[in-house]
Amino acid sequence: MEREITAERVRAAMEVRAAKGLLTVSYMLGYDRVGQTLTINEAEAEYVRYAYEQYLIHKNLIEVAKLCNERGYKGKRGKKPTAYTVYVILTRVRYCGYNTYHGDICPGRYPAIISEDIFNRVQMILNKQGQVYGRHKIHTIPKLPPLIKVEPDIL
Repeated sequence: MEREITAERVRAAMEVRAAKGLLTVSYMLGYDRVGQTLTINEAEAEYVRYAYEQYLIHKNLIEVAKLCNERGYKGKRGKKPTAYTVYVILTRVRYCGYNTYHGDICPGRYPAIISEDIFNRVQMILNKQGQVYGRHKIHTIPKLPPLIKVEPDIL
């Protein structure tokens, strides 16, 4: 009973933090935590930007992971890029400067690494590829907030 009450309070506090644009994560690739905010780590942000740029060119997660490996990029904990880790990077709304918590998306109080336009273009390609090849995705791409508009003629 005591644990359930504590868990409910923590969840409620995290929802409030996300709504206010405060941090709901302890670390994230491309950013360094300074107190209660995130600042861009340029070396890691270069990896994130490169992954988005190369995906727009190649439209292939495995190919992008190979290119990132060739350039020597590594994750926050030193792991080499894989198709899955590239997918995770490409589907994180946080790189546009938004907070997420349990599917809710709110504007964050930290700088964006990529533009909303690039993010939207990548999401459209990811969604389209899933439809073209008939794959069943385990993870769904988060719903974009009304502030980010997805337009089909971007491609």
